[in-house]
Amino acid sequence: MAGDHRGGPHRSQPEALARPAWEGPVLSDREATLAEFEDYLRTVNNRDGRPYEGKTISAYAGPGKHLDKWLTAQGVDGDFTAADTALLNKYFREYNFPASTWRA
Repeated sequence: MAGDHRGGPHRSQPEALARPAWEGPVLSDREATLAEFEDYLRTVNNRDGRPYEGKTISAYAGPGKHLDKWLTAQGVDGDFTAADTALLNKYFREYNFPASTWRA
């Protein structure tokens, strides 16, 4: 039987188990998805067999970050799957024709 330094039974410490192993910034679901996507692109090669460059990774993740900011401004919680077709159509309308350019 495993024991502690005094030879007794090992007792788990609930407060230690409740703490995350790595205490870094807390990411939203969408931010975590984008970070995972960027990390994935850093680990694979493009169709020419070369690693993706930082600018390319930023260019690929940029639209997702823009959508994340827009969803946050709209008060949408959750991950990207919370955006249904109607909401995405609204996003694309506003992206292509910002409200500041609308004419009454």
